[in-house]
Amino acid sequence: MSMFHIEFYETYVLLHHFRKKTRKTPHREIERAKAERDDWIKRKELE
Repeated sequence: MSMFHIEFYETYVLLHHFRKKTRKTPHREIERAKAERDDWIKRKELE
């Protein structure tokens, strides 16, 4: 299993996880994690 996360001050945010079947991370999984990160940042700015 692979996970993408960011650290925001003292908070860890799990952005995306998936079952990794090869050594190379699929490009679409990286893009999905980036989209989740951007969405999380936008929502934090609205608070």
